Amino acid sequence: MSNNLPSLLIVDAMVGATAYTPPHHEALDAALSAAAMDHVRRAQVDIYCSHNHEAISAIREARDAVLATPAVSVGGTLVALDEAAWYTRHNDFVHAEEALEVALDRMKAMKGPARRLV
Repeated sequence: MSNNLPSLLIVDAMVGATAYTPPHHEALDAALSAAAMDHVRRAQVDIYCSHNHEAISAIREARDAVLATPAVSVGGTLVALDEAAWYTRHNDFVHAEEALEVALDRMKAMKGPARRLV
């Protein structure tokens, strides 16, 4: 007679441990995405004013804010921000602006639908 009870308990414990997800704080997401969006808008202004170094700094800060966001799908946003930085370094401002617009659109999508407080 075999006793599978200990192995079943271990498997059950492991399944329970991997199913845990930390609580999600929507206010923190909104603050981080708002900060990232503000950095992107500042980068757009800096590009418009031909302040390349300041624009790259703002893009870097936006990238850091996006990385701090606990959202799962930030890869496309990071790619768009990296492209914007590359185009800015190479003085291709039209494509840099387009990449920043893509990043903003993705951030708005990450933020989710607007919620009204009633």
